[in-house]
Amino acid sequence: KRLEAAQRAYEAYFGALMDTDALGVHIFDLEGKTIQANDTVARMLGYTLDEFVALESFSFVHPEDATAALPEFHRLISGETDHIRRVTRNLHKDGSIVWADVIVTCVRDSDGHVQYAISITSDITAQKQAEEDQRNLDMERQKVKLIAEFIGKASHEFRTPLSRVNTNLYMLKRVSEDERAFKYIDRIADETDHIVDLVESLLQMVNLERDSILHGNPLRVNELLDMMYVDYAGRCEAANVKLTREMGDVPTINGNIELLESALDKLLDNALRHTTDGDTITLRSTADATHALITITDTGMGISEAAMPRIFDRFFRVDTVHSTPGFGLGLTIARKIVEQHGGTLSASSIEGEGSTFTVRLPLPDAPTN
Repeated sequence: KRLEAAQRAYEAYFGALMDTDALGVHIFDLEGKTIQANDTVARMLGYTLDEFVALESFSFVHPEDATAALPEFHRLISGETDHIRRVTRNLHKDGSIVWADVIVTCVRDSDGHVQYAISITSDITAQKQAEEDQRNLDMERQKVKLIAEFIGKASHEFRTPLSRVNTNLYMLKRVSEDERAFKYIDRIADETDHIVDLVESLLQMVNLERDSILHGNPLRVNELLDMMYVDYAGRCEAANVKLTREMGDVPTINGNIELLESALDKLLDNALRHTTDGDTITLRSTADATHALITITDTGMGISEAAMPRIFDRFFRVDTVHSTPGFGLGLTIARKIVEQHGGTLSASSIEGEGSTFTVRLPLPDAPTN
């Protein structure tokens, strides 16, 4: 009776194992020919059960992994171990790789001879993909760190000689009496300032990538826009570009005024560089239930539909012939600053009619991104 009860218990356990959707069960003889399998193991590899049973011996196992597993399988058959466990690459019907955690054991007769082997398989492809994604992410972070360190050190090294060049140009201009020399001195000074701006932009980008913690204080949006209006009024007037402002009722937000001033400076500078004589730039502030909104609208040249998806990419420039100054970092830096405040920076544009950049900054009691 005990033997019969044990037999019934084994059959119940085996039947439940064959019916499970979580584990693939494959029973095979010593030559690898399938004796029995469940739907799960066939489905893992994209086959019907009949198709899987008809497969040649272990043809679904990656050849390299099949060869590597042979010594352990021989140890299992010889009785040196009671089971083996391996992570293998199985081949899906469509040719893709299915990663599997496989446990194999043997069933023996009363004389100890192997009757058949049973493999229990778990599909761990998603886990392997997650591990690969994490490795790639870690590698990318390490690359960014190394590049950031290099740019940071190089930027500091550039600053000192550039500062000396500017000082010497200033002194040279003071002692020179040749009007023709002034022209070349001014040109050298402009190019030097251009390099200084690039170094500052690179250094700011590095600092933004490095510093993920934002230290903010209560900030009045309209006061910030008033500051930007005053800063750009003279530049716009010199370029014969009309600068207007429309201030709404905007609650106080939490933010870093220096960073947000830098972001708006990048956006206004971008608008001014892409407008011409007679165009208009409008600074506008509004608010909804959860966000303060700042929009910078211009009636300049606009951005093509093809270029729009890339305008926030590092070093991307709409002006491919470089007829306007810039490095392709301003919009990238502006978006990074806004995102550090839990907000978003978006753009819309019609080529030939102008562009609008919209900054959304969360109100103190609103959820952030």
